[in-house]
Amino acid sequence: MSRRAAAVTDELEGDEGVWTPEIESAFKEALFKWPQCGRRKIVFEGKMYGRNEIIAMWILRKTGQKRTRKQVSSHIQVLGRKRKRETHGAYEGQSSSEIVTRNLLADQSFDDDEMTPEPERPPPSRAGGMVGAAQPKKNRISVPQPLTMTLFAAYAKDGETGQNHNLVLLDQGDDFTDPELLDLTQVNDKFPMLQEFSECTPKSALFLVKFWVDLNFEELGPESYFGVDMTFESDESVRIECSTTVILKGKQVVEKIQVEEGRRALGKTVFEFKDSAMCEVMVRFIEKLRGIEAPTVANRILENFSILQVVRDEKTKDVLSTTAFLFEVSRRGLGPRHQVFRMYEPTGYAL
Repeated sequence: MSRRAAAVTDELEGDEGVWTPEIESAFKEALFKWPQCGRRKIVFEGKMYGRNEIIAMWILRKTGQKRTRKQVSSHIQVLGRKRKRETHGAYEGQSSSEIVTRNLLADQSFDDDEMTPEPERPPPSRAGGMVGAAQPKKNRISVPQPLTMTLFAAYAKDGETGQNHNLVLLDQGDDFTDPELLDLTQVNDKFPMLQEFSECTPKSALFLVKFWVDLNFEELGPESYFGVDMTFESDESVRIECSTTVILKGKQVVEKIQVEEGRRALGKTVFEFKDSAMCEVMVRFIEKLRGIEAPTVANRILENFSILQVVRDEKTKDVLSTTAFLFEVSRRGLGPRHQVFRMYEPTGYAL
């Protein structure tokens, strides 16, 4: 196709009657909410979708107007080609999706408030039902948990300054109170033994946490190291055993077991694991990711990486909580982010 023909095609595809300012706004909002993730599926309302599919769903939800995933893909191609022409090939070698996403993140016209997710509303369908809906909200009730994670932080500590750079950070126990629901079978293949542990874990204490990892920090000085802090709370005075397993390509490569007595504070037992040194496998893995410039390439590697954490009563060996972790790279400037899901088996009642 000639350059002139491409320009005419772009003008036709970008007609304001097709992509109105309202639809364009919803489109950009979805691009911001769900950055490019390669072939990895995105969890939304308990189900997994491709990126273009979820953008189309978001446009329907925000505007009431339908766009197919193919129309979304075509629109991204149009914008990408247009941007390449405007910059005289400055983005050569990059996909249209990378170009559009990168320009959006650099666009200072976006307001932080605009990008704050609104309360979820199911999009209308022709049958008047719900499209891609999770379990009904009435089933998402707050229930007591035998053990609650109130802190999970993985960080790089600079040996000279003593300052920490948080790679991932979860510091709100409330995140586990009423999270989105996720069908357990959607992620079973990434976690050996997850199905087995789910059968002996309290229904209210089976979670998946999706982390966006912040790898944007300066080179560390001598005596620096990578560490992990974790804090749990329980109403019971027990001794806990925490098993953390690193999984690569579906195989368990290393397991770390820690035991903590806990201390009573404000009517609860608090278990703190502080400055726990990260294993050598993890340190090498992080260094490898830091050497990759393209987030899409790093995310493809992270598709084969996961962590499974199981916390037991050290005396009785009863499972108190099971948490699965998945990861993607956070875009520069956004810092570490996370989202918590409560997993459920589709044949049973989802709390």
